[in-house]
Amino acid sequence: MQPLSILTIITLTLIAATQAVGADKPTDRSSAEGKTENVARYQLGGFGANATASLGINVKYPTDIPQGITILGFEVDSKAKEAGIVLNDVLLEVDGSPVGFIRGRYYEPWTKYGRSGDSTTELLISYSSGGERKYYYPDVKTSVVAGEKYMMLPPDFFIELKPKARTSPEDRTHNVARYVLGYGNFSKYAKYELGAGVTYSYGGGATIATLKPGGAAAAAGLKVGDHILEVDGAPVGVFGDRVYEVWRQYVHSKDEEVEFLVAFDDPSTGQARYYYPKIKLTKLTTGG
Repeated sequence: MQPLSILTIITLTLIAATQAVGADKPTDRSSAEGKTENVARYQLGGFGANATASLGINVKYPTDIPQGITILGFEVDSKAKEAGIVLNDVLLEVDGSPVGFIRGRYYEPWTKYGRSGDSTTELLISYSSGGERKYYYPDVKTSVVAGEKYMMLPPDFFIELKPKARTSPEDRTHNVARYVLGYGNFSKYAKYELGAGVTYSYGGGATIATLKPGGAAAAAGLKVGDHILEVDGAPVGVFGDRVYEVWRQYVHSKDEEVEFLVAFDDPSTGQARYYYPKIKLTKLTTGG
């Protein structure tokens, strides 16, 4: 799907709830839905009724870039503004999950608030300085926090510590180096494995190339050629120069049962079909 030529503008603290209820998602291959129905689940909305926290930001979703949301303004008592974020900054990820208009779907930031701890959320912020892009990862308090607490990543998850302050950002080359395949120390930090070898792309997400006999993916009925597009609601794949790997999203999960968005080609029609299996991962036996 080609990106639209317009910018979609949204005020996060005023939006009405319009998103689909999670319980109506197809969960098995036999009841998979078509692309039109699947993309309809990712319209903007749901913040007011479903969010457990707020950054107090007004944003726009550019449709001509692979990832990111532009800051347009701030609400009264905005926690993001208090943290030093300024107008026209670009928000690229929330607690390690890409946000923006991705593969024809809107991934809003509020759905991932709180994965980094009790009352803070880690953002990846990009801004222009002297004609060069700069990047840093501020920990921003949110105004309200409720709900379940997710796993917190250790501070040495990346070999090089993330810059946390706007006064000490890193350049694009060093930032992108954090998102190459395997950089995230899978064998050191992942407790579980899916049991699938994958290749990464933008449109295909994580395409299954091999299946481990007896592994979680094979047991759940996934097949070679299937495309994993999401892990627990976070998009995976190649967005610009960054690779978001499958395991780096499920490492946040509360337990070993993880919801995936899987796409496959229906052999009878040649059309893509989509469903959301919950897969019980297996204990990690080998790294890589």
